[in-house]
Amino acid sequence: SNTDKMESAVLFDAVPKTVIIDHHRKYAEFDKEIDLEYIDTSASSASELVSEMIELLDLPGGAIMREEATMMLSGIYLDTDNFRKSTGTRTFSAALYLRDRGADIDTVKKLFDISVRELETESRMSENFEMYRNIALICYDTKGMNTDPKTRARVADSFVRAKEVEAAFVLCGEQDGPVSVSARSAGKINVELIMKQLGGGGSFDRAGGFIKEGLEKSLELIRSAID
Repeated sequence: SNTDKMESAVLFDAVPKTVIIDHHRKYAEFDKEIDLEYIDTSASSASELVSEMIELLDLPGGAIMREEATMMLSGIYLDTDNFRKSTGTRTFSAALYLRDRGADIDTVKKLFDISVRELETESRMSENFEMYRNIALICYDTKGMNTDPKTRARVADSFVRAKEVEAAFVLCGEQDGPVSVSARSAGKINVELIMKQLGGGGSFDRAGGFIKEGLEKSLELIRSAID
């Protein structure tokens, strides 16, 4: 079942009509009948697609509230790493529309503020890395503690900003336990194809997944998938 990867499978099953709007490739059919499905992998984010739809509807009263516009702008902000990648004319057009609808950029920035503890964790994670070809492999032993997916993503994003790094894979887990992987690309390497070999997925420059074999074995599997 694909519902095990949802925030709330109960909510998904409860709604009478289901619409899927996404910018990731679809790998499997949903167990539930979908009323409308729109997938466009050329878009920067699902928020970009929704913004385009709402603008085309031209509903009276501005269509959306300021708070909704702010949330959608934050989605674009997240998926483009603050407009650093995966952007096109459609992306900036959607951002302009959302700003026109009252989206507050200061509120968006505050949503991505991090604590000193998170900053400390990112620093520790970044210490243990190796370069495999032109790809950074960052390995962090969590010693039984959970790591926030957002923290892993930020570490991966920080590595792909280095001019020598074409892609980055952040592996967090235990030596004998499951490992969470966050992958980012600078634009030339398709990290989605690499993660698909390991049961994960995502998009060309943002992907992730889980490996059950522990940190050392996971590193070997990542290198093999890259090869």
